[in-house]
Amino acid sequence: MSAWYNSLSELQRIFALIAIPSTVVMLIQSVLILFGVGDGDADADGVDLDFDDADGGTEPGDGFALFTVRGFVAMLCVGGWLGIVLLDAGMSVLEATVLAFAGGIAALFGMAFLVRLLLKLQQTGNLELSNAVGKTGTVYLTIPANMSGTGKVHLTVQETYSEFGAMTPDAEEIKTGEAVKVVKVDDSGLLVVKRIVSEKQNEHRLIGQ
Repeated sequence: MSAWYNSLSELQRIFALIAIPSTVVMLIQSVLILFGVGDGDADADGVDLDFDDADGGTEPGDGFALFTVRGFVAMLCVGGWLGIVLLDAGMSVLEATVLAFAGGIAALFGMAFLVRLLLKLQQTGNLELSNAVGKTGTVYLTIPANMSGTGKVHLTVQETYSEFGAMTPDAEEIKTGEAVKVVKVDDSGLLVVKRIVSEKQNEHRLIGQ
C-alpha cells in the first residue's frame, strides 16, 4: 500500500487522500445499513428537490434528498478514484480534475436517485404503512412545523428498517437526529409524527418559560 502511494504524483496523492477515507466511510455505512442500523443521526439536513412527473403532476413527499452525507461520501469516493485513474491514463491535470469533479457530481445525483428508487420499491411492496402507527423512529431530514412541508424519518416497520416521508403538526420543526412517534398515516401515504420530548428537554423548556 505504501509503495503504491509513494508511486503516485502529488495530485494523485491528494485524490487518494480524498478517495480512501470516503471509501472506508461508505463501507461502514453499507455494513450499518445491512445490519439494520440507521445513520440518520449522522446525516446533515438535506435539500429536498421535487421533480415533476411526465404528466406534470407531483406526489407529496416524492422529492429526493440531494445534499446528504451519503451523497457527499459517494461524490468524494467516485471523484477521488476517478481522478487517480485519469491521471494514471495520461490525462492533463486540468482534464482529470474537471472529469473527476463531474464524476463526483454524477455520483451525488446517482445516490439521490438510488435512494428515491429504493423508497418507491418499499412503498409498492408488501409494507403496510398502517403498521407504522405507534412506532418510534429518528428524523433523517428536518421536518417543517405545522404540516407546512415534508421531511424524512427512519424507523423499523414489519422488521424492516426503512425511510419514509413525514410531516408534523408540532409548532416547532423537528430537526435531524430527534426522536419521533408516528401518530397516523395521511391519505397521501405520508407519516404524521410528533416529537418525543425527553425529561431533560422538558425541563429545559419549563426553565425557558
